[in-house]
Amino acid sequence: QAQQLFEERCFEDPVIEATDLMAPGLSWKDLGITSPYLLSNLSEMKCDSPLPVQEKSCPSIVVGSDILIGTYTGSGKTLAFLVPIIQRLLFSESAEPAKGDVRAIVVAPGRELASQIVSVARSLLEHTGHSVVLAIGGTTFGRNLDHIRKRKPSIIVGTPGRIAELVVGKPGEKSGRLKISGLQSIVLDEFDALLEYRAHRDPTAAIMTLVKKRHTGTLQTVLCSATACDMMKLPQKLDKFLRPGYAKAFADQDDKLVTSGDETRATTRVSRTVIHGVIHVPHRRMVLDTVRRILHTEPLPQQILIFAESAHKVDMVVEKLADMDIIAAPLHGGKKSEKLDRAEVSKALREGFVGIVVATEIAARGLDAPLLTHVINLDLPTDASHYAHRAGRCGRGGRPGVVLNLTTNQKERKVPQKFASSLGIEMYTVETRGGKLSIVEARDVQD
Repeated sequence: QAQQLFEERCFEDPVIEATDLMAPGLSWKDLGITSPYLLSNLSEMKCDSPLPVQEKSCPSIVVGSDILIGTYTGSGKTLAFLVPIIQRLLFSESAEPAKGDVRAIVVAPGRELASQIVSVARSLLEHTGHSVVLAIGGTTFGRNLDHIRKRKPSIIVGTPGRIAELVVGKPGEKSGRLKISGLQSIVLDEFDALLEYRAHRDPTAAIMTLVKKRHTGTLQTVLCSATACDMMKLPQKLDKFLRPGYAKAFADQDDKLVTSGDETRATTRVSRTVIHGVIHVPHRRMVLDTVRRILHTEPLPQQILIFAESAHKVDMVVEKLADMDIIAAPLHGGKKSEKLDRAEVSKALREGFVGIVVATEIAARGLDAPLLTHVINLDLPTDASHYAHRAGRCGRGGRPGVVLNLTTNQKERKVPQKFASSLGIEMYTVETRGGKLSIVEARDVQD
């Protein structure tokens, strides 16, 4: 019976229309989204109705409230904050574009995530007269600044270091060069990752200190994190960023708000459409052969993202797969990986032009590939939070996904089970048998 249920989940139709995930009866207008341009752009993007996380977030954001958004990756979080922020932008008292004032800043921990957010924002801003600009490290500061001055964007999306240079100023400068007197909203996406910044000069803290000082009591702050429920345990950190009485939007596996007294919690950080398995590999030298078998195992993968622990190992795995006539693209932040190559690989994966990518943890956040069906962990992540972000690369937008963890000893095998317990998900012990993924009965598992 367990095998039957497992196969039913594996063999769900891999093409799920967005409309299958909509809550009945609610529209964008019900949430306060009334701009004809914005509604038309949403329709062009095939987003005619809001998803659950958007339902919970939009009403608070559109009226200028601070909010903490916690939901699994791939649930529609980017639209959840961009749509109401753009609605505010279009209907503010001074909504005329090209004034040179930035109205919203979005800070993301990585270039890939920032680029993805910009792509969505551009689609939403079509025909509005407003624009968005990407500001990330790895590009010339002067050229970035000239681009901003020329475009006069209403929204800037970027990485913390570059945003800090623009807003606070570069080391030795008394102030930044970005005009923010008209700033309405600031979004800290993947807030947990931004808090992990270990540099002597924390750019996120510097940004928030300055903008809150200049906009005392009026600046809207939006914090997003798949681990927001853990953030709730550290109120002193949240109080530095959010005004008292901030809203909360958390979703559980059934996309319902879970409330207990005055506390709101999230019971999951991973989509319910993703299944999780552990494959025990007897010897490390057999790991890549196991990957080869997975490629030919039903449900057949459309796209695979393989995680390895280092840039060196990524390159090694890509080379060894090539020796097996399996073509894979590397994605990491090592010296051999040019920034342009990273952008090209990310784009190719997103648009379905590459089937297999081997990556470091750099791909665990912000990589939105709708066709990606399988995630394989050659090396296990360090904790449940990182596992959730890796798993969130597949099963995007409610589509089915499979996460497989390859372990080579008894100690490793216990780790995914600990992640599962922490995340409230089921972790199957599986094997490739007869061209299918099959559950291994407890009595068949050898220590």
